[in-house]
Amino acid sequence: MTRAPLVLILCGSALAHADTLGAVGGARIQETAHTVELHLGDVATYRVRRELANRGGAGGARIGLDLPEGAVATGLRIHAGGRWHDAELADRGAASAAFAKAGKGKKLPALLEWSRSDRLDLHVASIPAGATVAIEYRLTAPLKFDRGRYRIPYARGGAHLARPAIAVTTAWADTRPEIRIDGRTVPAGVAAVLAPNPGSLPDADHRSWEFAEITAAPRPLGFAARYGRAVASELRTFTRLELDVGPLSQVPVRPQVVFAVDASHSAPLEPQLAAIRAYLRHVPDAEVELVAYHRRAARVFGAFVPAAALERRLAEPAVRAALAPANGSAVDEGARLASAAIAERTGERRVVIFTDELVRSSLAAAAAESSLGALARDVVVHVVVPQTSGEPAVARDDKLALAPMATRHRGIMARLSGTSGDAAELEQAALELVRPTKLERVGVVGFTVAPVLGEGATVRIAQERKAAPPRVTLRGVLWSDEVVRELDGGGDFGRATAGFVFSESKYRALRLPEQRTLALAAHAVTPVTSFVAVGAGQRAREINPTITLGRYSTTTRCGLRVGTATIIPRIAELRPLIDVRACVAKHRPPAGWKQTLRVETTLDEIVDVVADHDSPFAACLVETVWSVRLDNSFQRPRHTYTVELD
Repeated sequence: MTRAPLVLILCGSALAHADTLGAVGGARIQETAHTVELHLGDVATYRVRRELANRGGAGGARIGLDLPEGAVATGLRIHAGGRWHDAELADRGAASAAFAKAGKGKKLPALLEWSRSDRLDLHVASIPAGATVAIEYRLTAPLKFDRGRYRIPYARGGAHLARPAIAVTTAWADTRPEIRIDGRTVPAGVAAVLAPNPGSLPDADHRSWEFAEITAAPRPLGFAARYGRAVASELRTFTRLELDVGPLSQVPVRPQVVFAVDASHSAPLEPQLAAIRAYLRHVPDAEVELVAYHRRAARVFGAFVPAAALERRLAEPAVRAALAPANGSAVDEGARLASAAIAERTGERRVVIFTDELVRSSLAAAAAESSLGALARDVVVHVVVPQTSGEPAVARDDKLALAPMATRHRGIMARLSGTSGDAAELEQAALELVRPTKLERVGVVGFTVAPVLGEGATVRIAQERKAAPPRVTLRGVLWSDEVVRELDGGGDFGRATAGFVFSESKYRALRLPEQRTLALAAHAVTPVTSFVAVGAGQRAREINPTITLGRYSTTTRCGLRVGTATIIPRIAELRPLIDVRACVAKHRPPAGWKQTLRVETTLDEIVDVVADHDSPFAACLVETVWSVRLDNSFQRPRHTYTVELD
């Protein structure tokens, strides 16, 4: 598999220019530090740490946080009493009450609550005069992909605030990303201080907003694919599909290429030579042989020659004579001889067969394809119809009669138009014959996706439906190599999908219980939930929201009024995950065997497995069930399955 770099650019948000800092009571608050650890994976995760100093007076602080586009807050903690205190996600009213109560005592509370989809309010109460308090919060944001570049926003910082120092890492451990922050190259994980906010800029001037540029290798096959699924209720499920197509391949190194030239009277030679020249400009280190065919086929050079020598060899009288047109269009003979010639070589091997499609009617497609014989699997074959008219472009057509000659050998059959046009444009078009630059025949059940995605393309589909599968399959082809990617809707991206319902303002039509269900699934600040952290004394679990089944209500715990959100998960199916074949093969039970197991689960964990009788075969089945890893469709806090195996 080849790899090529992707370029990622981090830029300032066009919607939000700066945070705001205000003092509460008689405090004199100053921000003394602002650091950001930005990690890029399926989402962008910001771990933001800020230090606030009270220069005198009694009171606290309030920061208005301008969020990166699409971000939600998914964590909060405060440093007090010599240690960090993690926040709890609670009903918004309960969190506010807990914050107010703690602020009246000797504790140091922090509250992170919703203001609007792109802004949060961070409150810190009772900062002692002369003290400095550290606050840390976590943001989760979707990745933005534009023409091969990821664009990750972060506000630079406003007046009277510390300038952010940002360090960037990626989840792509097998790469060495080039990170640029404000035009400077910095190593991964090394922080750089952002330049001040430039203030108002003309709409056309975006460069001053871009503060970091990262180069990283693409995912396997050169594209990233993500699927998220968030269930709000039995009637509403939110899904999210993201596809980012980076460079899909690299040009081959020192390829061995045979061009089969159609030397029949009906096929002009110059368009074919123009296509060959355009192809070789991408691989100047190639070694090349030509095969000319009409009624019969013959090798033109008799050996592989350097691409740099092509023009000199084409000028030789013997070569021009070998390329002279004659009757017949025996493309099968040309393919057969090209196959024999390339079999002599090693390394990256390619065959490009030119044709005008005017072949004999008795030549069946199967016979033409079989002329390639036992061609090795690693040899790529393209069948190309050169055309002088039109703009330079490669148009694939698998329905043409000769297409199997290519598609059964990893390549494509295509029309190459504009061979008499601009040489540079023709060279760009011919790149598709040198390496695949498009993911084609793209399909994902349940989503409408363009069937062809070129390098730099991106797909962002967020939709609401009644129900959606826990996983989907993406299919496509690179040339004629099938690409299949199984996408699981759970995990971190599933949780992020629930959060993005709020950050992208798609929550307004939801009922209150549905909002709470998604808020808890995302573990995020929303219009109905807030983070509250209480330092130096109060135990975090005292403000933990209760989750019950079937209703929304409030309860009183430790003097706090706490909201309870309801989740009514469906009963996931366990039997399809149990593969009994290994036990059957090992113990050979009698025909018609049956075994009943009682399996208890708590969320996505198996906690007990009991067979209805003892035997070596039953013990094997029990061990098989214990080895099953449940997915996130298992959402019931506790459930017992009676599983009938046969």
